[in-house]
Amino acid sequence: MPKSLYFSHKEELFFYEAVFAKAEYAVWSQDVIDIAKHLARTYGLAAMDSMHIALAINTHAHEFISGEKPGKPRYRVKEIAVKSL
Repeated sequence: MPKSLYFSHKEELFFYEAVFAKAEYAVWSQDVIDIAKHLARTYGLAAMDSMHIALAINTHAHEFISGEKPGKPRYRVKEIAVKSL
């Protein structure tokens, strides 16, 4: 969403606002941190990427949808389907 704001991509911004308005919030726990550490070590993920995906896994999400283009390390993850917008 920050890039949508910065570059004034209004349609993209409206999309993100609608998604976040319906989002459920999950809290960090030691289990999530342990999953994130495993993901980071296994797939070479950055810390926040591994936390976001770990939260998705821990809350039994069906898939993780990213605004990042395919080819980034998060697309290596096998524990949950990772898709690009």
